[in-house]
Amino acid sequence: MIQNKINKKVLDILSNMSIDEKIDQLILCDIHELLNELDEGKKPHLYGFFCMTDAISDAKLRELKQYVRDNTPNHIPFILVGECLHGIMHPEGTIFPQSIAMGATFNKELMGEVASTIGKEAHALGYTQVLAPDVDIARDARWGRVEETYGEDTYLVSQFAQKYVEGIQGNAVASTLKHYIAYCAPEGGLNLAPPHVGEREMREYFLPPFESAIKKGAMTLMPSYTEVDGVPVHASKRLLRELLRDELKFEGTTISDYGAVNMLNTLHKTARTYLEAGIQAIEAGVDIEAAAPCGYGEDFRDAVKNGTVDIALIDEAVARILTLKFKLGLFDGDPVDDTTVHSPEAIDLAYRAALESIVLLENSKNALPLCADVKKIALIGPSADNLQFGDYTDYKNMKSTRVTPRAVFEEYFGKDNLLYAMGSSTSVCSDEDLCLAEEAAKNADVAVLMLGDNSKFFGGVGWGTNVGDTSITCGEGFDVSDLSLPQAQITLLERIHATGTPVILVLNTGRVYSIKEIRDNADAIIQMFYAGEKGADALIDILMGKVCPSGKLPMSIPQSVGHVPCFYNYKPAARGFYKEFGSPDKPGRDYVFSSPEPLYPFGYGLSYADISYSDIKSQKSDDAITISLKVKNSSDYNVKEAVLLFDSVEYCIITQPVKSLCAFEKIALGPNEEKEISFTLPFDGFTYVDENMKRSRLKGDHTITVGNLSVSFEI
Repeated sequence: MIQNKINKKVLDILSNMSIDEKIDQLILCDIHELLNELDEGKKPHLYGFFCMTDAISDAKLRELKQYVRDNTPNHIPFILVGECLHGIMHPEGTIFPQSIAMGATFNKELMGEVASTIGKEAHALGYTQVLAPDVDIARDARWGRVEETYGEDTYLVSQFAQKYVEGIQGNAVASTLKHYIAYCAPEGGLNLAPPHVGEREMREYFLPPFESAIKKGAMTLMPSYTEVDGVPVHASKRLLRELLRDELKFEGTTISDYGAVNMLNTLHKTARTYLEAGIQAIEAGVDIEAAAPCGYGEDFRDAVKNGTVDIALIDEAVARILTLKFKLGLFDGDPVDDTTVHSPEAIDLAYRAALESIVLLENSKNALPLCADVKKIALIGPSADNLQFGDYTDYKNMKSTRVTPRAVFEEYFGKDNLLYAMGSSTSVCSDEDLCLAEEAAKNADVAVLMLGDNSKFFGGVGWGTNVGDTSITCGEGFDVSDLSLPQAQITLLERIHATGTPVILVLNTGRVYSIKEIRDNADAIIQMFYAGEKGADALIDILMGKVCPSGKLPMSIPQSVGHVPCFYNYKPAARGFYKEFGSPDKPGRDYVFSSPEPLYPFGYGLSYADISYSDIKSQKSDDAITISLKVKNSSDYNVKEAVLLFDSVEYCIITQPVKSLCAFEKIALGPNEEKEISFTLPFDGFTYVDENMKRSRLKGDHTITVGNLSVSFEI
């Protein structure tokens, strides 16, 4: 009934709109252009969408919203769109762990809590649409946007996508799924490069996160910059109409990636002019062009008016846009939202999320947790006194309360007990800086060496500013050809190790790095994906043993860049036939001098506690299998443990992965506590893409593996 009322209101407005007013609804532009035009006394375009790359005051934003409502013939409000991967990109917003770090928590409920808080803050700051979540599948660590994803696994990403959409949209803010589709598998790991995926692979791995989030009611979707099988997604009727709307039943709006419509002309060369690009996009089903009217510019308006472009295509897009605005309640006015942004509760949530995202990779010498008699700490490295929160962070305007790890360490240990030295920048070192770092390490009981990426870039393709001090190595448009750390950082690690002081290596990164050749230079290794504004506080509590590490890798770490791809759910023939793994001392096959195995696999993560699994059982019903097991914490720590269930099937007419994540849950265990947990897995969830490219039940002999336990059953 409510939808019927919205439909009637939409049709009433649509029937009264001029072509110019309709075209204006299809455009997203920077709100500062509206401000500038008004300040210059010009009559501005009153577009349907605005973004805000530099924040303006709440009062000014309200004034602009009211101006647009008062001055459009049908009093249509605009939607303010914001970047929102790990918090709304606004100086006031709380900065949560980057998406890849949230994936490492394996905690769906925590993801939902974070998303809900982000939604509240976004709404309070005037935003009603956010460009998140990124539901790409990260299978190539060379790609700079790995940090924006939740990891390499389809099921993990799907579960987090659902929680993000629910959390955001529960606050009258539209969530935008991106980047549809297969954007995350670019040739050579280079951003915007074509992916080489067949339809089955697309449906098996890259489509399910979009499908699951659409079922949860995701209101908007962003096509990817890339092409699929020779056709740019922004011009693909097959992908945007047949697959997205007809098959997946998506009823929301589609918004172009920034500059993607004009890229049909400038990059992909499928359109000779911007007008032709606009026609290709509208015919494919792109409702909104961001972030300037190029394809949907003045020539496009003329083409609509003279009938070159079918007005029915425009009406279709505008109807979806108006429907979205009604669903968000924008026609009801702009009530004051008194939500406290960056509240103590939000900051505490950022801290809790950071804690659960930190992954302990190595601790063979029991260097962690640090002993109570450790008094002097050397804090060294390019990430030690540098804010690193990940891409799409408003570095240049952020609050002064966001402080570097050095400041947090000094407050915790005291300035007299902390010896700081940069040692090297992200990619350059000098002998003077190395010597200062060596001196700090020699005079300390332990050296905490913070190495990794620099992702300090404000913005994405086509806009933004370099706000970093050295080479940017991660984020949108910053891809790498090598998965070793830059040589400057390797040299620094080797020099500090040579001092004889115990070394705790902290990798503060947005991607995984191959550390096979250097890991023996550290007594313990921590992978800390960009952990947000409370990441340093969380790191200290992990180092000191106040909290037990519980993060697990959401992405496999390869032995080298030559081992890419390195994801865990590969097909049976994908990792070598001969199984005669070689080494430099004993050459073999699969590879001659190596093996295709990962350095650290998906789901890997150590703990300070002894956690064991036992007593796995299964109970089968007509439509589901229930798996139960016991999890025991044999330590004095309070711990959290992500329990991961993997499914494998023996035979199928279509080749299947060697195993696939099918369920997971993060549980809490007190000292020496044992819990029994159970998972009910409906048979409808065990599916594959059949010969006709349709989802069918995956019948046969299945094995569920949890840790070192397994149980088999038949569907």
